[in-house]
Amino acid sequence: MFVYENGVFTAVPCTKKNSYLSIRDFAEGRDGTIYVASPSGVCRVRSGLLVPYSNPYITGETAYALGIDRYGRLWCAMSTGKCAVMQDDRVLAMLDAELFFEDGSVISCLTSDHANNIYLGHQRLNAGEGRVQRSEIGRHGLYSADLRGDGRGQPQPGRRYR
Repeated sequence: MFVYENGVFTAVPCTKKNSYLSIRDFAEGRDGTIYVASPSGVCRVRSGLLVPYSNPYITGETAYALGIDRYGRLWCAMSTGKCAVMQDDRVLAMLDAELFFEDGSVISCLTSDHANNIYLGHQRLNAGEGRVQRSEIGRHGLYSADLRGDGRGQPQPGRRYR
């Protein structure tokens, strides 16, 4: 990865050699932090280095797309078909597509707009048909995740993050 500042390209090295050679997406947090999605997971730029998240729920999973919501949380479409919602150094939730779409769907892409609304794209595994749906946090809510057990986490309805 390279950064272009003051008319010069400068390499941004990674703390784990050769682990982030393929980059799929970028997102910029409210504080200016740059987040990177790759086949090795999610990382951020800190003090001129790519620093991977060391969370077992996202490490080693392909991160396809990133977005920042209006609360400053990082959303990430993962190769598992789920969406990770992160803040600071924590994974707040691993959201299944069924929270937003019909059964048999996986979250395949996402983005955010100028107002930091998150847009999720999905794909049905058996139909191959994709469609985009706007996710209003107030309408759908964010669910807490039970991050014990098999390490994948399951959304737990009833508790919303503010």
